[in-house]
Amino acid sequence: MSFTPLSYQLKRQIEEFGDHRVEIECLKDLNATIDELFGLLEKTGDTSLLEDLCPYFGVVWPSARALSHTLIKEAGLRGGSLAGLTILELGCGLAIPSLLAARLGAEITATDFHPEVPKFLEKNKVINSCPQIKYINADWRQNAEALGTFDWVIGSDILYEVQHTKQVAKVVAQTVKPTGMAIIADPARPYLQAFSDEMEALGFKGQTEVLEAFDTPLPKEIFVIRLQRH
Repeated sequence: MSFTPLSYQLKRQIEEFGDHRVEIECLKDLNATIDELFGLLEKTGDTSLLEDLCPYFGVVWPSARALSHTLIKEAGLRGGSLAGLTILELGCGLAIPSLLAARLGAEITATDFHPEVPKFLEKNKVINSCPQIKYINADWRQNAEALGTFDWVIGSDILYEVQHTKQVAKVVAQTVKPTGMAIIADPARPYLQAFSDEMEALGFKGQTEVLEAFDTPLPKEIFVIRLQRH
């Protein structure tokens, strides 16, 4: 996908998860960035790429916070570490869960489709001293088997379109090891139940936990689903 980079207005933001903190370079104003992108595409006479190129990746969403807190909890069950685990993050965006999991000792592969994600990830890897995170450009609409298999597959707020229910379910089934686990955090989008049904049809059983994650102006309830094969 060809893309002319935008003149992003950025800020540094600190996210805290118990005793852990992640510093993120992110968009200062999402709406202003979307307006700039639309104007750029309008000049080319083709606004059809607005959906694929929309910079939603560049801000911190409550589901990413909930997923990060879940990883901290899981690490606590393992003596405070995720060492020895291979983890794949789907639709990573700013990759806060990946950065946190890497700090906790996991071997991380972050994936996304947006062409600007790796630029932000490289900066945030440096800021957070996580050079070991691997990045792969991945499109759910294509076969994900080339990604390999992982102990855990994680994702936050990645079910925002109806077609994602089948696409994400298929990717999870292809990439999680037979004895592995998937952890998906979602802000109760309309397609969450359909995704859960797809996962059940693929042989997975889910356990759901509702967490309250920071958001403005009010905290948001996030559904965190742990999925394992029967």
